Amino acid sequence: MLDTVGKALRQSLEGRLLHPGATTSQILQVYMNAVKVLRVIDDSTNDNGLLDVVTGGVRAYLRGRTDTVRCIITR
Repeated sequence: MLDTVGKALRQSLEGRLLHPGATTSQILQVYMNAVKVLRVIDDSTNDNGLLDVVTGGVRAYLRGRTDTVRCIITR
């Protein structure tokens, strides 16, 4: 069940964030908030926890953007 919920949350998060109109700073803000919430919901420390399932795609996307580091530093 956790896997099903994780996949649904991942699709929703990626669908709302990963489009040309979203700025890197907006994506980072939502990503950070999602991490905070998911740590409260699922405090497991294994590699396949809800946090990794839900945020893996966004994390990979942010690594590919050229301005991610600049946005993190300016925050």
